[in-house]
Amino acid sequence: MKLIITRHAESTANKDGILAGRIPAISLSDEGRVQASKLADVFKNIEIHRAFSSPIQRCLETAEISLSGKRLDNLMDEFIEMDYGRWSGQKLSDLNQDPMWRDVQLDPANFTFPQGESFLELRLRIQKGITKLTNQCESNDVVVLFTHADVVKMILSQLLDSPINKFQAIQISPASITLIEIEPEKLSIAGVNIMFDINTVSRWIKNAD
Repeated sequence: MKLIITRHAESTANKDGILAGRIPAISLSDEGRVQASKLADVFKNIEIHRAFSSPIQRCLETAEISLSGKRLDNLMDEFIEMDYGRWSGQKLSDLNQDPMWRDVQLDPANFTFPQGESFLELRLRIQKGITKLTNQCESNDVVVLFTHADVVKMILSQLLDSPINKFQAIQISPASITLIEIEPEKLSIAGVNIMFDINTVSRWIKNAD
């Protein structure tokens, strides 16, 4: 399975510096719609067999624009945004001043968001999601998954069996894509945080076998 993990394009919450979490009705910003259109230029050059998404609106809007009307196969709660609990909807500039912010950055393995989810819970549901994806898809399928920054970082951490406390070192920008090939006895990460690079993605699809 050749997995193209796509972070949603810039949302209005991203633009305003807000930790959106699972707050409903957070749309793409004007810049986000431009980014999603650029993703469409990438995806139109490759054959996509399956497409999945987090059920959150900003992911669905990114999928609708970038897939140019191609229908999603399924919405997957395993790849939904992290539940930030009481932190959801707050300004990042304010959260940066919270004493707990240091724990989020330096010791996420032992952190649970107030009335929300822990990073360990995130990792466990992602593990289930990856298993579910591989069971649903054929070995030669090209699959696109639309999800969120922390989810993408934790997918990489989980697949590499890296400690949770290291996952914050990974940078995942809005509308970026990450290229992963998953086989029963093989894992290959061809690119992380790729921005609108048609040639790199096309070459990877052709040469992934």
